[in-house]
Amino acid sequence: MYKHSLLFGIYEGCDIHNLVLKFKRQINQLTMNTSVLNIEGMGCSGCVDTVENTLSALPGVKSVTVNLQKGTAMVDFDEQEVSETEFKQAIKEAGYTMTGIQG
Repeated sequence: MYKHSLLFGIYEGCDIHNLVLKFKRQINQLTMNTSVLNIEGMGCSGCVDTVENTLSALPGVKSVTVNLQKGTAMVDFDEQEVSETEFKQAIKEAGYTMTGIQG
């Protein structure tokens, strides 16, 4: 009938379980952020793939969209799990330069 959740000691399908899930979603929304990183040194689609893969590998990064023409990467991330400093370091290690951040 109900599936027991060891994490919360409550059962799926009950009102308390649904409230806990709703609360967890609301907390996640509060810590989510979107920033646009300015990146120098990208010149081809391979560079786009490298930057997307590099940033996506960081903990807390939910999505990355790189725009080669603008030299930017739009990053959706959990600010409790990853910082601007970590973005800058990861991009540097990939061979590019983060020159600024918006958002």
